[in-house]
Amino acid sequence: SDPPPPAYKKTELGIGGAKAGNIRGTSQELERAYMRLHWVPDPATVRPEPVLIKALTLVKTKWVSQPDYAHANDQLMSIQQDCKLQGITGSTACDAFETHIRIALERGNLGDFAKCLAPLSELYFKAEQKGVGASAWSENADEFVAYRLLHGMIEERDFVMTTSA
Repeated sequence: SDPPPPAYKKTELGIGGAKAGNIRGTSQELERAYMRLHWVPDPATVRPEPVLIKALTLVKTKWVSQPDYAHANDQLMSIQQDCKLQGITGSTACDAFETHIRIALERGNLGDFAKCLAPLSELYFKAEQKGVGASAWSENADEFVAYRLLHGMIEERDFVMTTSA
């Protein structure tokens, strides 16, 4: 028989505490609420990548049949959080941010749109650093790089307009 899993020990996140990326989730729940974390969560509450892929598919399916922005936003943030906690990069993490950006754009929520652009750009940069290129992790990378450029141009225009007025 297998030994029992080690007992969960509450550890602080951040400086002097645990680092994200060291957790291996075991939860099989497709949906969970986003949590503001100050402590390393119990691995039993974090979903492993195969479950995150199913959870992302569920968010997309629900969005098409019954668009509920608050629910989709919460679920996408929790998927992104589980990816970060486990150090998951690649296509799953990219898809979570790309889906969030598309839904935010569809709803005209530029705050969430911008909030998701930066970590997505970081993922694309990691792909380049690994020598695989962003297109290896996302077939939509060019589209989202274009969004980033357009967003930067709008921000620059707004900055110039407010400082020259």
